Amino acid sequence: MTRRRVSVALFTFISIFLAVSAYAADWNETHIYNPRWPPHAKFHNAQTMLLGTLLAGMTLFFTWRRRGDPGANLIAAAMAAAAYWVALGLSITFPGTAFLDPEFDDPSRYVLGLPGNLFVAIVSLLVITLAAWLGATHRSPADGAS
Repeated sequence: MTRRRVSVALFTFISIFLAVSAYAADWNETHIYNPRWPPHAKFHNAQTMLLGTLLAGMTLFFTWRRRGDPGANLIAAAMAAAAYWVALGLSITFPGTAFLDPEFDDPSRYVLGLPGNLFVAIVSLLVITLAAWLGATHRSPADGAS
């Protein structure tokens, strides 16, 4: 399998994963059905889930796009794929934020000492980085392939 095909496969996987995982993580009693959350918090949760879906769609669009500059399409796909996960990681820097609500924060369920959502964000960003690198390096001067 060529580097380009692996890159496309990884971007496609990460897009589907993002579109599904946002709802899998939040469409439950810890988020959208949490009776302790006020309506405006649920509004922003819904906004976040929809944003994940839109970014996944944009990633797929630029990954599979045949028109335009391939390098620009690759950059756009990588940026769209990474935006949700970067925002997740940086959200902890805002006042009063936490990765989990206290009643659901169980350190025994952490992965390598990290809350699950942060661990998933880091792994997703690593997959995106690999996909972008493979996409950027798929050309070899010897073969002239595109």
